[in-house]
Amino acid sequence: ITPASASPGSTAGSQIVALTGQPAGCVGGAWIATGDGSWLSVTPGSGTGPGPVTVRWTANTSAASRSGTATIADNPFAVAQDGTPPPTCSSFSVMPASLSPGAAAGSQVVTVTGVPAGCAGGAWTAAGNGLWLTASPASGSGPGSVTLSWTANTSASSRSANATVAASSIPVTQAGAQSATCTSFSISPGWVNTPAAAGSQEVSLTGAPAGCSGGDWTASGKDLWVTVSPASGSGPGTVTVSWAANASTAPRWSSAAIAGRTFSVTQFGGAPQTCSSFSISPSSATPPHTSGSQVVTITGSPAGCTGGSWSAAGNASWVSVLPASSSGPGSVMVMWTANASMAARSVTATIAGNPFPIQQAGVPPPTCSSFSLAPASADATPAAGSQLVTLTGSPSSCAGGDWTAVGNGSWLTVSPAAGSGPSTVTVQWTANRSTSPRSASATIAGTTFQLRQTTTFPACAVVPSPVALSFPTGGGTGSVTVQADAGCAWDVQTTAPWIEVGSAGGTGPGAIEYTVSANPEMGPRTATVTVGGAVHTVTQESICNYTLSATSRTFTDAGGADSVSVATGPACTWTVTTEERWIGLTTAGGTGVGTASFVVAPNTLTRVRTGTLTIGEATLTISQDAFEGTTRPSLPVSRYNPSTAE
Repeated sequence: ITPASASPGSTAGSQIVALTGQPAGCVGGAWIATGDGSWLSVTPGSGTGPGPVTVRWTANTSAASRSGTATIADNPFAVAQDGTPPPTCSSFSVMPASLSPGAAAGSQVVTVTGVPAGCAGGAWTAAGNGLWLTASPASGSGPGSVTLSWTANTSASSRSANATVAASSIPVTQAGAQSATCTSFSISPGWVNTPAAAGSQEVSLTGAPAGCSGGDWTASGKDLWVTVSPASGSGPGTVTVSWAANASTAPRWSSAAIAGRTFSVTQFGGAPQTCSSFSISPSSATPPHTSGSQVVTITGSPAGCTGGSWSAAGNASWVSVLPASSSGPGSVMVMWTANASMAARSVTATIAGNPFPIQQAGVPPPTCSSFSLAPASADATPAAGSQLVTLTGSPSSCAGGDWTAVGNGSWLTVSPAAGSGPSTVTVQWTANRSTSPRSASATIAGTTFQLRQTTTFPACAVVPSPVALSFPTGGGTGSVTVQADAGCAWDVQTTAPWIEVGSAGGTGPGAIEYTVSANPEMGPRTATVTVGGAVHTVTQESICNYTLSATSRTFTDAGGADSVSVATGPACTWTVTTEERWIGLTTAGGTGVGTASFVVAPNTLTRVRTGTLTIGEATLTISQDAFEGTTRPSLPVSRYNPSTAE
């Protein structure tokens, strides 16, 4: 569209907008055009092919500017209209309209309010009585304020004068010096019931005792929408309580505190406004390839508004929106058909003047059921090397399908070891230091990759010495002498991650060293180091910690049987021993987790006795009470450990 926007003044007007079709020179093609709210309209509201439309706007009677957007053939046309300049003030009112100060010198700010409401400019003057009452400033323009000041009244009699502010006469009655100071105040009226429009109420303050003057007071509104002017004063007088317009349809309540008294304000709610624009939620959709729908909520602006017509369209054959038009806040159902293509598709629906983009995914590709390799084999030199292998899935254009890849477990490896869908892997091999060519296969995605590797080393015999070494739990360093003929090449390999070999190989007689790390496991472990094809065996002890379910047991003088649980590693053996003749063992030992059982003979002694059991490397302390009876028990020895029974 040309142009795409307009910025008119406050008066009513219009703009012709030209629609140009794409591609160039095209004809036909239906379009619609809608305005925005009650003040912005477009004619005609629909048509086909290139052509003109007319956007019209009404006069803006408000002082505030306003903006709106018309939608023409799915193109936004923004209109920003100036507000009507405020009128010049033709007259003024003043607040407060009278003053009754005490005998002391003082001042009072008088508010000058222009008529009509919202006006600006308009000159005015202000003056006191030329003696004890003065006004500042002496002149001004438009709404503002004037400060009336008075000198102290040293006379016992009150005095009066009139100040003139913006053509309004303000009587000022100043109390005499002998007047009593006001100690409290009453207000009249004490409440107001008002419609939704902004307004004000003059409230009189009467001091006590009667005829008093002076006595400071303050005044303030409870909520932001209620104000009091002036905010403070002294002695009897008047204040003005003002309230803002209620934009809500619900009534509201507040109050003002005036000289220690409460002035109640009850304001009724206003009629709801017509919606001038709308927003939507959610603002977009990204559905899968299947058919579906989405409920879209339409919210009007300003908040709480009603009415205001809108329309909705899918803008594509596979998208529909219901209902196609309505008014005020509500909702629509956006519906789309299934996407039979593997390619994604998109369109932008229009809902109440808001774009609603829809991005629908295509039909997902089939999952790969099998894979082929390229290349499927390789011939390698004796040196270490690698080969990039491509995995192609079947059926064509498939995706996904998990696969694994594994080498021969020693000198042939594959990376990565697993994946999904078509990809590549790297097959790697170590140098062939043996005397013979070798071959191995890797299994990649269920298919065999064959590798054949040549050698350049002559045949020879290699003998490591010693052929085996054992290490404690903490590990250590091992040394192996290599016996081989001169010129005989040999390599060193191990698959154990806890053995670090110091040399990759050599030629002829030599030696190697390796380091064994500490064993953190509960069981011993064994691995091999291969030297030129000959095997050197490495074994390492394990750490065995023993934990008992209890560290002590107490028995009466009668004795008895008991047991404790033993916790340790699955390969850790343990035995049960004691030096006490009065403790019998019914469990000799075990391996891994188990139970140690024992019996305690009756105590025929008149003293407490204590003994210990050693279970693995843990200690169980046994205490037994002294004999306190008159007849000593006589029990058969066979009930206890025959070798230690007391």
